[in-house]
Amino acid sequence: MAVITPDLGYGATVAFATTTFSAALRSVTIGDKTREVIDVSHLATVTNKLKLVGDLVDVGSFDAEFIWDSGKIPPISAVAEVITVTLPDSSTIIGQGAVTSYGGPNLAIEDLQVGTLTVTWNGLNSAGNGAGPVVAVV
Repeated sequence: MAVITPDLGYGATVAFATTTFSAALRSVTIGDKTREVIDVSHLATVTNKLKLVGDLVDVGSFDAEFIWDSGKIPPISAVAEVITVTLPDSSTIIGQGAVTSYGGPNLAIEDLQVGTLTVTWNGLNSAGNGAGPVVAVV
C-alpha cells in the first residue's frame, strides 16, 4: 500500500514570468487535462454506442482566488507567458499560458475584497514546444 503524505495549501505560489503579476493568493484550483470522446455510432449500431478517443490532450486551465488590490489588475490583455505554479511540497507545474478571465471583488460591508482569475494553458512548455505544461516533482 502506498503511503500518502497529506499536505495543506500553505506555501503554494503562482509566478508570471513576463508581466510579473503577483497577488496574495487565497486558493489555486488546478483544472483537469482532458481528451475528446467522439461518438462514432451509426444507424447499424445496435447494442452499445461506439466511441473513439481523440489523440490530442486539452491541457486545461487553473483558477485562483486572491486578495484584491486595485494597483495589481490581472494581465487580461497580455500574450501567453511562462507561468509557474509551485505546490506546497516544492514540485512545480510550468508552462505557457495567459489570463483568460478575471473577476473583481464583491464590495460589501465587513467583507474581504477578493478577485478571481482563470489562466488557460496554451499547450506549450517553457521552452515553447508542445510538451507542456510540465509537472516537475521534487
